[in-house]
Amino acid sequence: MTDTDAVPLTDVRDSEGGSTLRRLMSLFGPPFVAMAVAWATIVYRSPYSGWDLFSPSSFARWDSGQYARIARLGYHASWNCHAKTLPLHMPPGDYLCGNTGWFPGYPAAMRVVSSITSMSVSTAGLVISWVCWYVVLVLMWQLLSTARSVPTRWMCLLIAAFFPGQIYYPAIFPISLTVAGILGCLYVALRTSKTTLAWVGFVAGFVAGNSYITAIVVAPALLITSLVVPRGRRTLQLLIPALGAAAGFGAVLITMKHAVGLWNAYFLSAHKYNVGAHQPIETLINRMVGIWKYNPRNWRLTTTASQTALTLFLVVLAALVTIGSAIAGRRGAVASRVGAADTDASGEVARSMHRRFAAAVQARISPFDLTFLATTIGIWLVPYIAGGAASTYRSEAFVIVSVPLLRRLPPWLLAVPLVAVVVVSWHMSPYFFNNQLV
Repeated sequence: MTDTDAVPLTDVRDSEGGSTLRRLMSLFGPPFVAMAVAWATIVYRSPYSGWDLFSPSSFARWDSGQYARIARLGYHASWNCHAKTLPLHMPPGDYLCGNTGWFPGYPAAMRVVSSITSMSVSTAGLVISWVCWYVVLVLMWQLLSTARSVPTRWMCLLIAAFFPGQIYYPAIFPISLTVAGILGCLYVALRTSKTTLAWVGFVAGFVAGNSYITAIVVAPALLITSLVVPRGRRTLQLLIPALGAAAGFGAVLITMKHAVGLWNAYFLSAHKYNVGAHQPIETLINRMVGIWKYNPRNWRLTTTASQTALTLFLVVLAALVTIGSAIAGRRGAVASRVGAADTDASGEVARSMHRRFAAAVQARISPFDLTFLATTIGIWLVPYIAGGAASTYRSEAFVIVSVPLLRRLPPWLLAVPLVAVVVVSWHMSPYFFNNQLV
């Protein structure tokens, strides 16, 4: 990690001069505006009005009930499955039924907020989702502090506010909580310089890893980056948050073992939906078939396929921008100073070689870009490897982590993906409200 990667919470451009109020407005104002615009679009496309717009039932669909029941009653599992609880056309076999197919992080948060505030569990879930959606945009605004220009920073923030799968951020699902944990974990690891703050990243990573399986990708991404930074405090700054994400997932296994006696209950439960190891290209093609096999009677399939194609486009765009920058080399990158005095002993030789390797890598790509690129590709791949009946259009909301990689593009070029994400979110919202999305 280079010194230029560590940026204070209110970046330099925002904090030069001005009052405390102005600095707070520069930190929290733009995310609020972006969320308000995105929220207004959802409201316009919903069938609700008045207080119904703030009712948990308006934003509860399918899995929302499972999370609420886990929050109230805990986990249960059984090998005696009723036919109605199994997917259609399942072959004969032993299947684990119950509610172990859902991670415990979000229900635990619902239960805690409900017990503290005395609000219902469902209302607590809605409050958590809305607050975390705002936290996601605040963190995104800070992660974009090194954008090439203010217009670029704003365009990227708006892309994040309307990112594919946007409708699930304010819904009673663990999407916004998990993404807030992922971005918080990465922000602490990559944009702060105090090792003590790494434990904040540990907590954020733990929350993410305990809330959704996709978040586990953060751990190997940070581990990869730790190999290309000088050993010492900076390495700890990366490894502690990574450990948090891994520990969060480990806590899922412990929870399942304690609740139903099976540490692998999640995987056994997901098996009946054919979730496992699949060819990601095959899954991707199956999810996009609605584009070239248009059915006017089922426009939803075309819309969800279009979102999948758009997400793929954004992943490729982020990767190309990052790889192109790496090929060109980082302006201002300085090679490490390694002299003969560094090679006096065998241990020093190894450390010297590592420093040279780290310097060579960082001359091409920053730890920030490397981590976000690895996280983006990993998060995008997980649902396609899982395959089966998994709702990939919901998991695509996690690919929002790709947005910071677009910060080098000019605003006029970002107008294309911004219009695209707005159009897709415009069409996806009604399908959520009329129960056609799970």
